[in-house]
Parts: sequence; C-alpha cells; structure tokens
Amino acid sequence: MNERTWGYILLASGVIIMTFSVISIFLVFTNRAKPITIVKSPLSNQAGNPNMNPANFLPSQTGGLGQSQMPGLSLDFLSSPIIGDLFSSLLHYFLMGFLMSFGYKLATLGVMLLRPIKVKLKSEAVSDL
Repeated sequence: MNERTWGYILLASGVIIMTFSVISIFLVFTNRAKPITIVKSPLSNQAGNPNMNPANFLPSQTGGLGQSQMPGLSLDFLSSPIIGDLFSSLLHYFLMGFLMSFGYKLATLGVMLLRPIKVKLKSEAVSDL
C-alpha cells in the first residue's frame, strides 16, 4: 500500500477514536452510561469513615464532651459510594481524554501522509558536497 492509503486509514481511525471518546464522556456525564467501576464496596465499617455524629461533640450532662441526648442524629459529609462514583467518573474522564489525544495524533499523522510534499529549490545547480 502506498502512503496515501495509509494516510486515509490513519485519519479515519483517529477520527473514529476521537468520536468514540467524546460520545463516551457525554454518555457518562449525562448519566446514561456507567463509568468504569474502580471502588466496588463501600468502606462503611473501616477506620476513616467520613460519617460523623455531631452528638459526640456536644457537651453531655456530665459537663464534658461525649455522648449527648441526641440519638439518631448523624451527618454524612461524603459517603463512600459518592466518593467511589466521583473517583470512577474522573478516572473515566482522564482515560477518555488520553484516548482522544491518541486519536488526534493518529489523525494528524494521517493528514501529514495525505499532503503532497513539494520541495522548491532556489537554484537549479547541485553542489558537489
């Protein structure tokens, strides 16, 4: 195959890869498709749980900080599934961005192969170097 056919093949594959990554990013961020799942189980029983009970910081009847008379009051800053979904979405975005840049490089290489190479010499004389 000559370089023109390779140019068309590289250009088409680059455009297809870029189109796929744009559609994939659009579908994930409009919540029509799921991103790549990285975190599968919530970390609710481990140390470092982001759930916080504000009753622990209120003064108790004994005068110090401790358990108050407010059972059932809890505050979730960021729960584990939300953090996992956010991480998965960001990872999907960066992966598709990498794929988009790869498709751009392929398409650029294809365009370079398609363009005619013209060399213009100022003088017709060839040097003896």
